[in-house]
Amino acid sequence: MSDPMTPERIAEIKARCDAATPGPWFTVFRTCFTSVSTSDTAIGKDGPIVAQAYCGQTNRKVLRNSKRHLIDANNEFIAHSRTDIPDLIDHIKHQDAIIDQLRERLDRAKRIPSI
Repeated sequence: MSDPMTPERIAEIKARCDAATPGPWFTVFRTCFTSVSTSDTAIGKDGPIVAQAYCGQTNRKVLRNSKRHLIDANNEFIAHSRTDIPDLIDHIKHQDAIIDQLRERLDRAKRIPSI
């Protein structure tokens, strides 16, 4: 981890997440690039594209044998980040609340005279 997960850093990440296009996002294959869109074209909808990765090839057969899997993995990561990041932030907040409760209990236990 590059920077510690301070409350300020978590707030910065949440602010970027809140400012982004609402999700969920979906990965959509196009002829020579893959896109991350706000809707799933597999169910007949097409929404705004929020990210794209250019494959560098226009032949789908060539793509299967080249770096296509990396581009797909990158787009899946981008698409899932729209829902994964808010879930992770919620989880961190929940964990922080538990830690605070345990600290309070520990402080109370330290104040109890020993027998």
